[in-house]
Amino acid sequence: MDFVNKQNYHGVIQAESLFTAFIEERNFPIACADHAGPLFRKMFPDSEIVKKYGCARPKTSTIIAEMGKTEKNAIISTLKKEPLSIVIDGSNKGDFKLYLLMVTFHNEETQKI
Repeated sequence: MDFVNKQNYHGVIQAESLFTAFIEERNFPIACADHAGPLFRKMFPDSEIVKKYGCARPKTSTIIAEMGKTEKNAIISTLKKEPLSIVIDGSNKGDFKLYLLMVTFHNEETQKI
């Protein structure tokens, strides 16, 4: 694989990852991914990256699952180092029972709660 093809390959991976993160962060339906490739090809017909973009629903779901694992591990690592608070609440509504557990913590690296 020559240098130009490697750049395009990494560009495709980056495009697929960025669009998947966009879908996930905004809580859009994953079905949007089925239509992204054809839309991008119409919008950017000269792009070599877009020509190789192939991230429909199955691949998007897999990427989201992997992003979730990575994020979960990062949160667990932070919770082991930083103070945290836990709020627990139970709720009954007929046959539907909820048990909410919410953890709040301050991340020193990002300076966010």
